[in-house]
Amino acid sequence: MDRQLLRRALILSHFDPEGIVDPHFLFSLAAYREIFSHITVVSTAAQRLPPGFERLADTFINRENTGYDFYSWKIGYNALGEKDSFFEIVFANDSIYGPLFDLRHSLLHPAIKDADFWAMTSSHQIRWHLQSYFFSMRFPMIAAGAAQSFWDRIEPLPSKADVINRYELQMAEKFQAAGWRVSAVFSGTTRPSPRDSRMMIDLRKPLRSALFYWRALRARAQNPMHQSWLKVIEGGVPFIKVELLRTNPLYIPEEPIRSYIARKTRYPLALIDAHAARTHPGAFH
Repeated sequence: MDRQLLRRALILSHFDPEGIVDPHFLFSLAAYREIFSHITVVSTAAQRLPPGFERLADTFINRENTGYDFYSWKIGYNALGEKDSFFEIVFANDSIYGPLFDLRHSLLHPAIKDADFWAMTSSHQIRWHLQSYFFSMRFPMIAAGAAQSFWDRIEPLPSKADVINRYELQMAEKFQAAGWRVSAVFSGTTRPSPRDSRMMIDLRKPLRSALFYWRALRARAQNPMHQSWLKVIEGGVPFIKVELLRTNPLYIPEEPIRSYIARKTRYPLALIDAHAARTHPGAFH
């Protein structure tokens, strides 16, 4: 059967510090609606989707703000009926802007063709793992009960660091050890190439550019969604991390990123500007 005709479900975790369903989230949801047969949104902030956008989700669940994304995904997974009718169930959150291009290209990427468990990116930050902002469990894991067993063990941990250490950093290793085929759309090096580094130099901000370049030369095992954002996109991942354009922990020059999005994609920069300005940590002080 043509993979494009196979049914996919999406469980999408949502949080907003002001309880808003932001336009960038609705943009993503509208793009997902074209691809996924079923969409469940689990929000720890909003009671419902805005009027006129209800059709973008088949199920909307509001819950208490505990346990972070993994507990939202657990609740969404347990609420999903007929799980074994789907070719794959994708888990994503709102920590990304996009899709920057047609998501179907990523879902059909040759690197994940034979995977049972896959994510958009792998990372060696802290230790090797698959990043959890967008990952999938496919039919063999669902039918065998491995997916349900994983979600049954998820607990509402008190801190984000706890969630990362116990769940995100370990899940790919555990699935691989159990014999499941694990892969990522992008698994390349996280160190920027000389060409990438030159592109990310902004002469209008020499101090920031120098700091980035110094970090890029010295860096080891940083988040590829930050340090190698261009490689990641060109490798088939249609997303930019919100954190990169909101708090920018590696001091990466932002203008080349914005220029790339404006020239190479159809994603509205206005959505990024409005959301980043509203939710920047300084906006709440």
